[in-house]
Amino acid sequence: MTKPCKAIESEMPAIAAVEMMDEHNLNSLPVVIVGAINMHTLMQAKIV
Repeated sequence: MTKPCKAIESEMPAIAAVEMMDEHNLNSLPVVIVGAINMHTLMQAKIV
C-alpha cells in the first residue's frame, strides 16, 4: 500500500517546508503547481 504524498502549496513560506520535512524525516518535498524543493536548496538559500 502506498502512503499519501506529503506536499506544500506554492504560497506556503519556506520555513513551513523545513518544518514539514523535519517532522516527517524528508529530504525532498513537492511544491504543488510550482515544482519541488529539497534540503540542499534550502541550505543554499540559508533558510536552514
